[in-house]
Amino acid sequence: MNLALNDWKQAWRQVIARPWMALAIAVTLGLGIGASAAVFSLVYGILLRPYPYREPDRLVRLETVLNESAGNVRGASIPDLEDLRSRAGAVEGVGAYLAFPNTLTADGQTYAVNLTFLDARTFPLLGVSPILGRGFTLEEDQFNGDVKKTVLSHGLWRDMFGADPGIIGKVIEARGDHYTVIGVMPPGFRFPEKTDLWIPLMARYAGYREPYWRDRGFRVHDVVARLRPGVNVRKAQSEMQATANALAQQFPQTNRGTQIRLTPLRDSEVGNVAPYLRLLLAAVAMLVLIGCVNAANLLLARAAAREKEMAVRAALGAGRWRLVRQLLVESLLLSVAGGVLGIALAWGAVKAFPALVPIELPFWMRIELDAQVIGFGVLLSLATGLLFGLSPALQLARVDLNGVLKEGSRGSSSAGGRLRSVLVVGEVALSLVLLCGAALMGKSLVNLARVDMGVKTDHLMVARMARFVPNATQAELAQQYGGSFRRAIEALAQLPGVVSVGVGTEVPYSALEPRGEERNAQQFTIRGQDEREALRNAPTQFASIGPGFFETLQIPLVEGRTFNEADDLSQPVRLIVNRRMAETLWPGQSAVGRQLRWGAAGTNPWMTVIGVVENVKYNPIERRLGFETYLFYRQIPIPQMQAIVRFQGGAEAMVTRIRSAIREADAQIAIVHVKTMDSLASETLWQRRLWGVLMGAFAGLALLLASMGLYGVMSYLVSLRTREIGIRMALGARRHTVLMLVTGHGMRLTLIGVGIGLVGAFAVGRLMRGLLFGVGGSDPATLIGSPLVLLLVAFAACSVPALRATRVDPLTALRAE
Repeated sequence: MNLALNDWKQAWRQVIARPWMALAIAVTLGLGIGASAAVFSLVYGILLRPYPYREPDRLVRLETVLNESAGNVRGASIPDLEDLRSRAGAVEGVGAYLAFPNTLTADGQTYAVNLTFLDARTFPLLGVSPILGRGFTLEEDQFNGDVKKTVLSHGLWRDMFGADPGIIGKVIEARGDHYTVIGVMPPGFRFPEKTDLWIPLMARYAGYREPYWRDRGFRVHDVVARLRPGVNVRKAQSEMQATANALAQQFPQTNRGTQIRLTPLRDSEVGNVAPYLRLLLAAVAMLVLIGCVNAANLLLARAAAREKEMAVRAALGAGRWRLVRQLLVESLLLSVAGGVLGIALAWGAVKAFPALVPIELPFWMRIELDAQVIGFGVLLSLATGLLFGLSPALQLARVDLNGVLKEGSRGSSSAGGRLRSVLVVGEVALSLVLLCGAALMGKSLVNLARVDMGVKTDHLMVARMARFVPNATQAELAQQYGGSFRRAIEALAQLPGVVSVGVGTEVPYSALEPRGEERNAQQFTIRGQDEREALRNAPTQFASIGPGFFETLQIPLVEGRTFNEADDLSQPVRLIVNRRMAETLWPGQSAVGRQLRWGAAGTNPWMTVIGVVENVKYNPIERRLGFETYLFYRQIPIPQMQAIVRFQGGAEAMVTRIRSAIREADAQIAIVHVKTMDSLASETLWQRRLWGVLMGAFAGLALLLASMGLYGVMSYLVSLRTREIGIRMALGARRHTVLMLVTGHGMRLTLIGVGIGLVGAFAVGRLMRGLLFGVGGSDPATLIGSPLVLLLVAFAACSVPALRATRVDPLTALRAE
C-alpha cells in the first residue's frame, strides 16, 4: 500500500516538474476520449440502449415485397394478415397499425396530433400496458364494432388534459368525431415513433359503404410480429414465405410473386443509420490511436532523457518491475486527467447535437451523457493510459542501465528512436485515412446541396394542414375538403408579401406518407398497348394537388393543360404526368389523351392524361428516378394538404401570418407545421450532415494531432542532436543544410505514412461507397488533395524545430555538452 502511494506521489511530482508536457499529453488524450465518448453516446442511444418493449429481440417488422428491383415494398392487407396469423406457427402474435397526422379539438380550437389506428393485438404483443385504464379488446376492434374508443399518450394526457386522474370514461373530439378515453399509456411510450393517441384500427374504415379495405391488394398496413421463443428471423421468414406462396396460388391476381421480408424491429426503426455509426466508431478508434501514439511519443522522448535517472534508481536497489510500474502509474495519472477533460468535452458535444438534429427522434432514442457513456469514458481513459504508457516503460526496461551510468550522458539518442519513427508513420497513415473519409463525406454533402430538384425552392413556405370529416361519401369529402382548403388558399393569397399560393399532398423534401430515400414502385396498366407492354411497374411519386401548385413551385408545363375547377367528380378522372413518364410510356408520341389505371385488376377507373410537366425530385438523395403523377384534389379528396407559399421579405413574420390566416379561414383545419423549404431540406439531410460534420471534426483533430506528433518528435530530435548540429555548423555547414537535414527526416517519415495511408484510404473508400452521393470511393481529387494537405501541414510542423536548429550557437552547444 505504501509502495503504491509512493508511486502516485512520485507521478504527481513528475507532472508538476514538467507541466507543459503533462498538459500536452492530457489535451491529446482528452480530444480522443471526448470524441469517442460523444460518438458512443450516439451509438448507445440508437443501437444499444435497452429497447422499451418486452423481450425486444423477438419483435420483427413484416413487409410485403412485390417487386424488389423496382422498389415495390409494401405493408400488408387485412385478408393477408388474417391468413398469416392463422397459418404461421413461427410467430405468436401479429399486430398492424396505420399512423397519420390528425386533429384533436379542445376548447373550441383544433390541434394537430399524431394519431395511430392500432390493431387490438399490438399493445399486448409489445408487452406494454396502460398505466390508467385498459387497451382495446378484439371485440371493439371489429368492422361495425364499438370502435369509438381511444388511448392517450402520457404526454398528451399531461399537456392537454392536465394529467386528470379521472380522464377514463370522458369523451374527446378527434378526427372530427367523438371517442371515449379508455386508457393512458406509460411515460415515454409513443409507438410508433411520436404517437399522441391511439384508436382501434377498424375505426379507420368505420362508416365506409364499400369495404375496399378487404381487397388483398390494399397493402397499406404496417405490421409488427413477435416470434415464438427459440425461433429466429430466418426460420420465421421461411415459414411465412411458404404461406405467402400458398396465397399466391390461391389468389394469383393480387398475390403472384409476393415475397415476405422480416426485419428485427429495432433494425427497421434505426434504418440506414447503423452503417454511419460504424463508420464513426472506426473514425474515433483511429483518433484515439493517434492520441495514444502522440502521448507514447512524448513519453518515449521523456524516457530517453530519464535514462540516467532510472539508472541511478536501479543502482540504489530499484528493480526493473519497480521502474516500469512507476512509469505506468505516471501514464495512468495523465490518462485520468485526459479522461476528465474528455468527458467534459463529450458533455459539450452531446449538448450541441440537437442543433445538428432538427427533427424529433423516436421516443426511445435518447442521446445523453448518462452513466453508461461516462463509464465508457472512464474505461477508455484507463485503457489508453496502459496503451500509451506501456511502450515507453518497456523500452526503458530494455536499456542497459549500467551502460548509461558509465557513459554519464543525459540519455541515448538511439533509445526508442526507431519506435518513435514507426509511431509517427502510423499516426500519419491513420490521419490520412480519416482525412480522405471526411473529404468524401464533405463532397457528398456538397453534391446533395447542389442537386437540381426541378423546382425553385428559395422564398418558399410550406404549411401542412389536416381537416377530417368522418362517415362521408366521396362527393361530400370533395365538397368539405375542397371548400376548406380553397378558403385557406384564398386567405393566404391576400397576405402582404405573398407572391403566389398552391396546394398539394406532396412537395419536395416533404412527404405526407413516411418513406425511405427511394420512391415506392407503383403497378399500372396502359390502355391500348400490346398486352406484354401494358402492365408496368416503376418507381412513382403520387400527389393530389390543387390550384397554383405548378405555378408556385415554378414547374414548367411541357404539353397540354393543368387542372381547373371544372375537373370534379362529375368528370372522368384526369391526370398530369411528368416528362420522363410521358417519354418512357409513349416515346415519340404525345401523351395527352392517353389513358392508364392503377394496378392490374379492372376495378380501378381509367385516367386520362391532360398534361405533361417537367421532372421533379422530391428527395435529393433518391437515385431511382421514376414517374410523377398528379391528380386534382376535387377528384381525389384527401384530408391532408400542404399549402405552398412563395413570398417576399422575412420568413419569421410570414410564419405567424400564415398560421393566423389559416385559422381565420377555417377553424377546423389543424396546422401540423409551417416551415420554410430550406428548413425542410435541412430535416431531410440532417443525418448525412451530422455524419459529415463529425467526420470533418475528427479529420481536423487527426490533422492537428499528427502535426503535434511530428512537431514533438522533431523538437526532441533537435534537442538530442544539438551537439551534432553545433559541430556541423562549426565545421562550416550552412543554415539551409541544417534546415534540410531536420525537415528531410520528418518529411521522409511523413511520405512513408502517406504511402501506407493511401492504401488504407482506398480500402476505406470502397467500403464507404454505399454511404456516398455523387462521388466514388476512389475519387481522384480526394486521393490527391488529402495527401497534399497532410504534407503541407507536416512540412509546417517540421519547419518550426528545423528553424530553431539553424539558430544553434556552436560554442554554446559544445560547451553544454
